Amino acid sequence: MRRASVPLLVAAAIAFAVAPWYVSLIASQSRDDLLAPRVWLVALYILGGGVLAAFSALARGQRGSTSAAACGALVFVGVIGLFSIGMPLLLAGVLAAFGTGRVLSGKGQTGSSRATALAVALLVIAVGVAGLFATQP
Repeated sequence: MRRASVPLLVAAAIAFAVAPWYVSLIASQSRDDLLAPRVWLVALYILGGGVLAAFSALARGQRGSTSAAACGALVFVGVIGLFSIGMPLLLAGVLAAFGTGRVLSGKGQTGSSRATALAVALLVIAVGVAGLFATQP
């Protein structure tokens, strides 16, 4: 039985703690803002990053792309929320990157697995940027 990846589990725990904090922070500023699509995009990115990190930490087999997607999502929301909720999310993203590096340095990983993981992380960030533009007020 394979041991769970501790950095990815910690990244998931941080994301799961920050998501309700983010929603309550927005609610405390204005209840009307809770209906904004951008708020829910960011909240879903935080939760999605946490779910991907937890899945990657506990799953068997090839999971480099999953952990890279978690890293991309958490770093993305960490950067856009840098002045409010971003620091813990950046920490989670760095932990997910460390976990991704450990996964990709394991047996059976090739250069193409590493390239695929990088492409997935960049794709997650690009989708997040597109989502921000699509949900502009």
